[in-house]
Amino acid sequence: MTAPTLYHHFGSADGLLSAAIKEAFAQFLESKRTATQSFDPVMALREGWDDYVRFAAARPRL
Repeated sequence: MTAPTLYHHFGSADGLLSAAIKEAFAQFLESKRTATQSFDPVMALREGWDDYVRFAAARPRL
């Protein structure tokens, strides 16, 4: 991608970073919506943490 293309679509490097972060959070929230949830609060906390770690491990550059 050339710099003019970046500025055309995102306005600046900060705009690109902001768009990437928004997309990452959208993906993360979608993974939380589709995850099965336990009725046991302790198990739900563990599952939530495991989901977060799996998401982060799959995207180390985020």
